[in-house]
Amino acid sequence: FREEVKRDRSMRDSIKKARTLCDQGLTSGDRSKFDEAIRTCDQALRRIGSRSELYQCKGVILNSAGKKKKAIKYLERSISLDSECHLSYFQKGAANVASS
Repeated sequence: FREEVKRDRSMRDSIKKARTLCDQGLTSGDRSKFDEAIRTCDQALRRIGSRSELYQCKGVILNSAGKKKKAIKYLERSISLDSECHLSYFQKGAANVASS
C-alpha cells in the first residue's frame, strides 16, 4: 500500500512539473520547455509505469507543442487504460481537427 501511495505522489509531482513547463512554453514561446516537459513525462513513465494520467499528460503537451500525430498516439493509449479519461477524448478530437 505504501508503495502505491509513493508512486501516486511521484506521478502527481511529475505531472505538475510537466504541466508547469508546458505552460511556460506556451506563454514564453520557448520550445525547449516543451521538450523538457516531454522528458519529464518519459521519466515518470519509466519510473512509475504505464498510467493513463501520464499518457494523457504527454499527449496534452505534444498537442500544445504542435505535434498532433504523436499526441493522438499517447491520448489513445490514455483512453485505452481509462475509458473515462474525458480530457484525453477532448484533446484527441482537437488534435484530429488540427491535423486534418
